[in-house]
Amino acid sequence: MGTAAAPAPLWRRPAVLLGGAALLMLSWVGNLLLVGFFLTVAGLFFMGAAQGFRQARTVADTPTSTIRGAAQGRVELNVRIPVNKPLTAPLSGEECGFWHLTVEKVVNNKHKAQRKKIADAWSGGKWQEVTDTTGTCLLAMPEAQVTSRQSDTRTIIGSGLDGLGRHFSPEVRPALHAMAEKIITEHRFPVDADIHVMGLFESLASNRTPFDEDWTDRVLRQGAAAPAMARTLAAMTQEATADEREQLKEDWRARMRVLEGIPEGAPLGGTTVVHTMRQDFRQNRVFPLLISDLEENAVIKSLRLGAAAALASGVVVTAMAVGALAYLRPGLFDALMGAFR
Repeated sequence: MGTAAAPAPLWRRPAVLLGGAALLMLSWVGNLLLVGFFLTVAGLFFMGAAQGFRQARTVADTPTSTIRGAAQGRVELNVRIPVNKPLTAPLSGEECGFWHLTVEKVVNNKHKAQRKKIADAWSGGKWQEVTDTTGTCLLAMPEAQVTSRQSDTRTIIGSGLDGLGRHFSPEVRPALHAMAEKIITEHRFPVDADIHVMGLFESLASNRTPFDEDWTDRVLRQGAAAPAMARTLAAMTQEATADEREQLKEDWRARMRVLEGIPEGAPLGGTTVVHTMRQDFRQNRVFPLLISDLEENAVIKSLRLGAAAALASGVVVTAMAVGALAYLRPGLFDALMGAFR
């Protein structure tokens, strides 16, 4: 009976060798895959953060320069005056969409002649309806800085206004007639002409009146943060002018309802506020930038919060990847750290 052969050493068994090699490979690969997974997730978080910040910046920089969306505040727009029937300018007799008369007198101030405005008259009143094809709003003509307008000037010596007195209010007519010399200037806008204007626009769909946001409201809204004297003065001013302010607001609401065709007593629409501009040098145009619209601000805030959360998550996951690499492969970690020193 023969003697059984001695078993081969473990290191000579193919299955054991292959299994050990596989475990060794899995150990290295598994560690590297784990670290790589952490780094991949961190990279995705960083990309998401960059995308979120970029989108927030894009939303903030996108001009919302339409009257329909943003036409209350001091802005600059290219508009037209809608004209159903052309007007006849009183001084020149030219057809126009809007005219404005000013009466000035010459005042000698320290041997220098200066003009002093005495009275104004407008076709249709102080507020003029304008459009930029996206919507319609009101423009305060007296304070507006307007280009693309035509002018005529006439100097009248002696009493009288050459038949122009009917355009001025009865309160100022006697004084204008009595002036020995006056200068009458007519500004008019051509029919169907683009008007580049910077001024105060008020939306036709506004549930906020121009009187809702004066200095007294701002001071009282600050509460204890405002000086006590300022709060007292604001409260006294509001109390003294409460009836007048309410009447102005009601007049405003009534005018808005007429312009919008809304029945009496019905609520007005919402509005947004524009009070800054940005310059687009590539197109050589100036756009109003919507910075106080609640919806846009909410979008920007949401994007920035999401981007900040993604950035913080990316930092945390990167720290986890570095910690895993230092724990699993300290030699490789030291080598990598040495390469960056």
